[in-house]
Parts: sequence; structure tokens; C-alpha cells
Amino acid sequence: MIHVPDAVAARFAAEGERTYPAECCGVLLGRLEPGATEGCDRRYASAILPVDNARTDRAGDRFVITPEAYLKAEAAADAQGLELLGFYHSHPDDQARPSDYDRDHAWPNLSYIVMAVQGQGDGTGRTTGWASWELAADRSAFRPEPLIEGGLHG
Repeated sequence: MIHVPDAVAARFAAEGERTYPAECCGVLLGRLEPGATEGCDRRYASAILPVDNARTDRAGDRFVITPEAYLKAEAAADAQGLELLGFYHSHPDDQARPSDYDRDHAWPNLSYIVMAVQGQGDGTGRTTGWASWELAADRSAFRPEPLIEGGLHG
């Protein structure tokens, strides 16, 4: 389960609109409360760290976070006393569901927020929704992750 305050959701939604028609991507930072059983972790997102999409050849339907950007995100989280909870990215003119490409490049035990950003006919995009997903331990599929939005959590 992931808790996302309105201010955090507004930031990643704005990133999706700013980068449209390319996919945006970034890191979710916050704190983790491990659950007593597998799959019951509670994540409290308190910040995002936008990352440049390193995938330039297919930026409209793919994203890549370089190892260097990942290490910088880990360092930023440590410096703020936070943890890397997962990632977010946009799907321009598509649904807020992870693709097979996303599954092939994801890791279990992290949150993956996917945003739908729809074109407005004037070259701009508007974020129309998002959902959070977790990759199964056997990497076979994503499963929906409960997402609690709004307010101050944790």
C-alpha cells in the first residue's frame, strides 16, 4: 500500500504534462513501514525526484533511468533521511497500466506509479489518472497496489 499526499501527486502529474509527448520518469521517496507478512508493506511518499528519461530513441513509449541517476537518487534519499520507495512514469496517450516492457525492467518490492497523460490537440498533455502497481516476486505480472491519496499521511 502506498500513501501519496496531494502535493506529491500534483508534482508527478505536472512532470507528465511537462514532458508530453515523451514519457517522464522519476523516483518516489519517503518512508517504509514493513508489514508483518509479505505484501503488506506501507509506503509513505513524501517527495519525488524527477529523472531525465535516458531513452531518446523511443521516448514516447519507453523510459530508462540510468544506473548513475539511480545512484544519485539513492544518495538524495539518504541525505534526506528517506528511502527509495519506487518509481513513477507517464504513458502518453495511453492507460495508467504498466506495459510488458515495464514488467521486463521492473523489480519486485517497489511501487510503480503509472500516469495516463492525454494529448489536448494543441501539443500539450493533461494527466487524466494514475495507479500504483507492484511486481510479483516471480516477476510474472504486475498487481494493483492500493493507493491512498490526499492529505498528510504517516
